[in-house]
Parts: sequence; C-alpha cells; structure tokens
Amino acid sequence: MTSQRKTSRSMEMSRRRLLQAAGMGTVGVAGASALGACAADSSSNGEGGGTFVGSYDFDVTASHFNAFADDNALLLDSVYSELFTPRGALRVWGTGEWELQLIESYELGDDHSLEIKIRPGVEWTDGTEVTSKDFEGTYYLAKLTSAPDDIGYPDVEEIHVADDYTLHVQFRNSFDGIEYNVMRERILPHSRFGEFMDRAKELVLDGVSFGDDEEQDLTGEISTLEFQDEGYLTCGPFKIEPSDISDNIVVMKKHDKGLFTDQVKFDEVRIQKADNATAAQLLLEREIDYATHVLNPSDRDVVAGVEGLKQLPMAASPDGVGVMLNWGRHEEFQDVRVRQALMHVINREEVGIIAQGEDGSYPTQYVTGLADGIAERLFTSEELEDFNHYEHDTDQATALLEDAGWTLDGDNWLKPNGDRASYELIGVSGWDDFVQSATQIGEQLNNFGFDIEVLNVPEDNPWGIWGTGDFDMAIRQWGNPFNPDYWGAWQMGWYVDNERTGTNPGMGVPTDDVDDQYEIARDSFDEEEREEANRELAREFNETLPRLPVWGFVRLTHGIEGVRVKSLDFPSEWAENHPHEDNPVMMGILSGDIEPA
Repeated sequence: MTSQRKTSRSMEMSRRRLLQAAGMGTVGVAGASALGACAADSSSNGEGGGTFVGSYDFDVTASHFNAFADDNALLLDSVYSELFTPRGALRVWGTGEWELQLIESYELGDDHSLEIKIRPGVEWTDGTEVTSKDFEGTYYLAKLTSAPDDIGYPDVEEIHVADDYTLHVQFRNSFDGIEYNVMRERILPHSRFGEFMDRAKELVLDGVSFGDDEEQDLTGEISTLEFQDEGYLTCGPFKIEPSDISDNIVVMKKHDKGLFTDQVKFDEVRIQKADNATAAQLLLEREIDYATHVLNPSDRDVVAGVEGLKQLPMAASPDGVGVMLNWGRHEEFQDVRVRQALMHVINREEVGIIAQGEDGSYPTQYVTGLADGIAERLFTSEELEDFNHYEHDTDQATALLEDAGWTLDGDNWLKPNGDRASYELIGVSGWDDFVQSATQIGEQLNNFGFDIEVLNVPEDNPWGIWGTGDFDMAIRQWGNPFNPDYWGAWQMGWYVDNERTGTNPGMGVPTDDVDDQYEIARDSFDEEEREEANRELAREFNETLPRLPVWGFVRLTHGIEGVRVKSLDFPSEWAENHPHEDNPVMMGILSGDIEPA
C-alpha cells in the first residue's frame, strides 16, 4: 500500500489489528501490582458506579491522539476504543445482525442504497452534537483513502445528507455485505477534521481516488497531526483526558453527554500497560478484569485455578495460521502434487498445540480455506467427508513427490532439476504463534528430507516482505479475521499478498480459474448462485491449495468475575464474534449487561 493511513478495511495492518497479540513492552510485576491494587480499590460493592480494569500494551511516549491516523493513536487499536470512539454499529457475527451504536436505525434498499438515521442527543467532548455532518465527512475520508480491493467504499457512488440526523449512501455495485465497513466505520468529529473532510469530499467528487497524488498529500497532511495538548475529541460514554494518562495506566472517566452514558454501569475504566507475560501476572493477582492478550499455553495453565477466572467461550475464529508458498520464486511450487505432499508431511495438530495450545487451536480438518465451523454451514457432513483431509501421511507425501519427478538422495529430497530442496521459512519476531509454527513446520520438513532454514523477520513490517514476494515459504494467515462472510476467506486465500505486479509480486499464484467464481460469490444478488460459487471455491481450494492451512484459532480471552465485575456473561449469539473486531465484552459494557460487582 502507498497510503500513510492503514485503514480498518485494509489487510495490511499492524499486528495488534491482525492477531492482537500484545507487543513486547515490559512492566515490572511490583509496579503492575501497585497499579492494580489502586484499581482494585475502586470496586463498587454492589452500590453502582465502580471501575472496570483492562490491560493493553501501549507506549505513551510514541502515542498521539489523532483518531484518523490510527497507527500509534493511544488505545485506538485496542478493543477498549469502542468505549470512547464509537462506531456506527457493531456486528453480531453469528447472525449477521447489527448492534446499533451511533446509528439509531438503518434501511438497506433493494438496490443496496443505505439510509442511516443517526442517534440524536449524543455530544462530542467539545460540546458539539454528533450529526450527519460528522458521518458525511468521515465517509468521504474513508472513501478517498480506501484501496480498490476494500469492501464497500470503492462502490460508494453518492453520499447525500438529508437532514441533521439522516443521510443516504448509494452503492454503484451491490453485493451481500457491501454495507459492512460503512456501518462499522469509526466516526470522526467534523469540528476537528472538518477542513480535511471538506477537501476529501471535493477530491472524491473530482474523481480523485486512493493512490493519487492529491489523496496522498491530504492523507499525509492529516497523519502529521497529533493533538498532544488537546487529547481526543470523543463521543463515547467515556473520555480520556491527557491529565489522566501516565506511563503505565490510562484512566477513562464518564462522559455525561456521550453515547449510552445512561445505560453504562461503570463510572470509570482503567487500562493498565501489559505485555502478554504481565497480563498473565495481573490475572493471577486478580488485578485486572479483562485481557485480550494471547496467553501461551503455560500461562493459561498457571492462571486456570485463579478464583473467579473465566476463559470466555469464544467460538472458533474464521482464520488460522498456515504456510504461504512463493510460486513465482520457485517453479516447483506450481505443481499441485508438491503442495499436496507438503500438506501430508505437516502434522497440523502437533503444530497447533505447540504454537497455541490445545484449547487455543484446532487442526484444520476439511482444508477448504474456511474455518471448519464455517465449512459445516456450507456443506453437509457427508459432503465434507468427500474432501481431501490431507492426513499426516509421509508415505503419501513421498508418492506425490516421486510422481512429480522428485528423487531421494539418501535422506535428502532433490527437485526434478537435481537441486537440493532447500528453502527459507520465515516467521515474525515477537509473534509467538508464528515463531512456534515456523519452528515446528521447519523441523517436520527437515525430518522428512527437506533443507529448511527457519528465520524470523522483524515485526514492524512483515507485510512489505510478504507483498514484495521476498520469501520462499512464509507463515501466514488463511481464512479472514476481519470478514466472516465466505468470500472473505477467498479474498485472503487467493488475493492478499498476491498482486503479481513488478514491485509487489507476492505469492505469484494465478487466479484466472477462480476470478469469475469469486465475483459471483461476493457480488451476486442470487442467493443460490452465491452459495454454489462458494461451494465451488471451497472445492477448488481443497484441491489446489493456494495456501496451506495448518491450524485454526480458537480465540481465547480471559477475565475475572467477582472482584470489580459481577459477571462477564453476554448473549450466546455474540459468542462467534471475533474478540478484536466486535468484542462481546465491550458490547456488554455498552449495553449495560456487564456491570460492577
């Protein structure tokens, strides 16, 4: 990507937005305990009010308060951002329905025109009211800065304000789910960004789009703003004042005129700085109420016996971890028999358990490119039995490689041209699940006769390495953590990191055989036609393996009940929500269902 803004619609994102493993910052246990004890004293003892304490790895010295430039904006990448910078709506992934936030009601027309009614009476912290002016400006900025493969905004043809609380969005090209990003957009204040919003509108109406010089200039100009003295302008039930921020803790206080202020039961939210290890320690000492950190299996075992600890019942995530092969750099990977052989070599269950633990992962059973639970919605159990499950079977792998012209020289595999089968397999430093997956897969392939060197690239920009195709094999996602619709998985499987241009060749995987089906799966108005296209793409993925899916996430988050929070219960239909996209605990706080102890 060329834009300086990494939007919520982009697949090229910071690690926090992609897998939400906390970073590598450190907090001494003693210091963390002192902060936690202070927060723990804020229990309401059942009398209302009280404090909710969460954890996140933030860096005050590198943070700013520019809610447009979300990279390094303080806590904006965290789930807690829903409490101070709300969206139009949050999605219930299991049903596809919306939990409306700043949007009071909406109507999606037969032509996928979208009419939005804005909730009246909500104010920004500068005293101005949230109106259609804020929505219109936010949408124009989003349209201008959205890449062509983003969802929805490239198809926005018109944004029309009807009155202070009503606006219409007209889509040029319609498909099921086209409204997803518009509905979920984080709304920005016109009173702060109005100059840039108005310029964005002019540019869009003049035909300027993502990547053009004018867009880059405007985006770059906004991204330099930090608002260090002013802090955020927010319209959620909580606000963050610069005076309430220290190196290790951010205090959010109630915003009386904010969204849902009357139904949120907590008077205060505190976020403590914590990396993964520190979060585990804070849970152990019951000094936080909720953590979205990716705890490793040993840390989960340690905290399992803590009184009041709850491992939240999240459903299997729509994404997982696997291997991306560079077809452009290595011609042999273009042979489907080689890709199938690699799948048979990898012991997927073993890799997942070591990387993420038995309760935090599952081995892909159906290998459709979809999470297994999602595949079970699309196919019957009998149909799924017909898929190639790619059981761990080194004899089958040997047969496939020999059929593809490979030979064994002692214990070493030689490619058809006689060269040793030597490759680099890259993980990402600091991403424990990627590092462990790379180590285990490399070891298994080496034991089978390959020559694999496992390397870990810096965590600040693996997306650039993947996109430019600077790898032999890479640990990478399959499925889609941002879009639970079927076609989201195909987007990741075939099109992400696969531009096939001179500067960004990516995987080098041809998509001619799936392009038409992908468009039907995403765009068709005919439900039966869409379903059949998705079924065909699942079969194509299973047979051709554009990526090698190894294990799937079971997203685990942890909380403590009975200290400051009465319970962390939420409606069962929210259980399929991705905890880092439409977090059900934050939804429960906003609705008032989660309340002080």
